[in-house]
Amino acid sequence: MPQRRTSPFRALASESRLVMLHALQRSEVPLGVEDMAEEAGVHVNTAREHLERLVEAGFVTRSIEHRATRGRPRVLYASVAREAGGDFEERFRAHLREVTLAHLAGDGGAPVADDRGRVLNQLAALETHFDELRLNAEVDVTRAVP
Repeated sequence: MPQRRTSPFRALASESRLVMLHALQRSEVPLGVEDMAEEAGVHVNTAREHLERLVEAGFVTRSIEHRATRGRPRVLYASVAREAGGDFEERFRAHLREVTLAHLAGDGGAPVADDRGRVLNQLAALETHFDELRLNAEVDVTRAVP
């Protein structure tokens, strides 16, 4: 079965996931699902689902705890260290190139341009959502334009 990839925008659209991601970014060691559930104030199963979305979107990694004792090892989660917006910027530039080439080829690029408009609308909605959550996040799409 192909692995489903969660959109970074969708992964960040949940307050609980943002709380978990922030806790992982602050932590110097990987954390277990129980710690994340407590941090976000949700049930362990709910925390596990949220963490899976963050893993699928590439914000978090999953590893197995190394134990010297008996018992099932815990699954540990850690945030991925990367430049903010780096992956998005690469995808946005590729998309913009596709629109430009389609236009130059005489295809008009209308379907691709419509997709670009939807992406920009998603970014605007995400920025509004961050504001509602009182996060000081800023979406800068101007850097992505060549």
